[in-house]
Amino acid sequence: MTTHVQIVQHLRPGGIECLALDLLANPPAGDRGLLISLEGTLADAVHHWPRLGQYGDRLVFLDKQAGLSPRLVWRLSRLLAEVEADVVHTHHVGPMIYGGIAARLAGVRRLVHTEHDAWHLQDPKRARLVRRIWRMVRPRMVADAELVADQVQRLARLPVDAVIRNGVDLLRFRPGGRAVARASLGLPADGPIIGLAGRLTRVKNQALAIRALQQMDDRRVHLAIAGDGDERAALQDLAASLGLSQRVHFLGHLDGTERFYRAINCLCLPSDAEGYPLTLIEAQACGVPVVASRVGGVPEAVCPVSGQLVPAGDAAQFAVALTRTLRNPQPDAARRFAEGRGSLHGMIDDYRRVMA
Repeated sequence: MTTHVQIVQHLRPGGIECLALDLLANPPAGDRGLLISLEGTLADAVHHWPRLGQYGDRLVFLDKQAGLSPRLVWRLSRLLAEVEADVVHTHHVGPMIYGGIAARLAGVRRLVHTEHDAWHLQDPKRARLVRRIWRMVRPRMVADAELVADQVQRLARLPVDAVIRNGVDLLRFRPGGRAVARASLGLPADGPIIGLAGRLTRVKNQALAIRALQQMDDRRVHLAIAGDGDERAALQDLAASLGLSQRVHFLGHLDGTERFYRAINCLCLPSDAEGYPLTLIEAQACGVPVVASRVGGVPEAVCPVSGQLVPAGDAAQFAVALTRTLRNPQPDAARRFAEGRGSLHGMIDDYRRVMA
């Protein structure tokens, strides 16, 4: 029996967290998986993300508070020793600091770290910190996109052992009935709908999509927003101030995101910073074209035939690109692109090879 432990900063709905759950849900034979969240509690996490309830005692929450917590390293080290961890897999910088040091103190021999975006490495202090921690714990370094790998190597001056793109379940995420999906979500039956999916935070810049909607000539177009977060009230106020309350639909958190993708005609991702966004591949697997900011690893996740890339922060260009995409969606090209990016099980196999 092998014990494979993943460590994340928190377990709120997002691409990193979905990837960690996919790895937890698909363990190799004889593997006892465990997922540790540095922040939060089980009850609060399940309340906001019911999907977590199915994993029961395979989830551990350490309820870390804001700020540095040296004691957390010792607590985590004892936990890793107690479960007899064979492999520790950290996601992002905070978990690498706490989890990486704790793993070495606990005598764990196999340590893997995935860097999901590298825009934060543009800060020289952050780059030096990451380099210092990496030299202490020496994990195998995985990047989720070629651009992320380049930035890790160039800005942090660290080696990258593998590039493993996020994969999706191509049987779950596939084209389906739009009318049924819209009815189940309470969305308008007729007319084009642009979708946004993800946590409502400033870096995701959902406000730009609302402003782009206001600049589009076709007043039949609606915007559906799946997700929740600190910016929800501000986004609702913005929609109201622009006279768009009847055309912007806030759906809250959705566990069945494939249903959301099937309901929309186009997915918009106006983020100011990204790694390799899982939501883009999921949407395209459902035959939905995407329009996204040209940031981070996004260009690697957008079909060059059906999708469009737009400079970050430019609402006018987003409006033009969304209009063009709605007129010529090319769903078959989007699906073929997603198939070529790799499946969930292919991604899992790649991680197993790195961890061997």
